[in-house]
Amino acid sequence: MSIFAKQTVSKVRLLQALWIFTALFQILILLGLIDYRFIAGGRLESLEQARQHLILAITVLLGFILIIERFYQSIVTKGWTKGWLRAVIFLIGLFFILNTIGNLLAKTILETLLFTPITLISAFFCIQLASKSKKA
Repeated sequence: MSIFAKQTVSKVRLLQALWIFTALFQILILLGLIDYRFIAGGRLESLEQARQHLILAITVLLGFILIIERFYQSIVTKGWTKGWLRAVIFLIGLFFILNTIGNLLAKTILETLLFTPITLISAFFCIQLASKSKKA
């Protein structure tokens, strides 16, 4: 396995771990074990709003996990990946840039301190993976 593929494996696995952690955090909120005001910048007004938000967020995160796994498999088996997949990873990176800005503007310090680094790392790695994955 090339150095490029090994670095890709590490980044993909880290992203998946971060996103699973985030999904688990959101599931704990759905279960009522963590206050819902720690998400969406502290701007949600009810538990029902939080449920709607969380179901969508968890679904999106699971989709991201599956897409990055497809990307990983492509790099490991072929040493490169298709342009459309790189474009999707790049768009996910842009999504995380916007999410980082949202986390920085959050009303709750927990969201700012805990999730800003996660979204910043996610943005950086996604954009980096998308731009360097044309050929190993």
